Amino acid sequence: MQQPEKYSVLIARLSNKTIAYSIWDIDMCIKSNIGDHGIEKRRDADPAHMKEYSKRMSETYSKYFNKYGSKQLRLEWLIVHPDFRYRGAGTILCNWGKEEAIKRGGWTLTVTASPMGKCLYNKLGYQDLGVVVAQVDKEVERVGIFVLAKEDLVKM
Repeated sequence: MQQPEKYSVLIARLSNKTIAYSIWDIDMCIKSNIGDHGIEKRRDADPAHMKEYSKRMSETYSKYFNKYGSKQLRLEWLIVHPDFRYRGAGTILCNWGKEEAIKRGGWTLTVTASPMGKCLYNKLGYQDLGVVVAQVDKEVERVGIFVLAKEDLVKM
């Protein structure tokens, strides 16, 4: 990541092997310089699907997350190696966000998730805000994006 003032990257390792990582957006006031990830040039994804997904994500942020303003930490990515799922690495990386939000005075944690991620976030106390569907017109294929937040974080 080329924006350390905007993103915090955490890596979970076991015996010098990366088993999980997370990327947190820690400053909503700074514009991301990531761009569209080369949607038109990617060979691993359909550009129409990627554009629709990107459009829905932008709408999701506006509809659900704008109300928190700059006082939110958004979990952009949480990736756990399949061999190490359900062993606590994801929880540890999520707990960093919780502790950081508390340090900042009780900021809200926000995240969009897959069905697998939704289970973890609900277990950690995130509340469901809604579901957004990304689907290209006239296609059957679609993806549901779960929208969650964890509010009212205070020092214990």
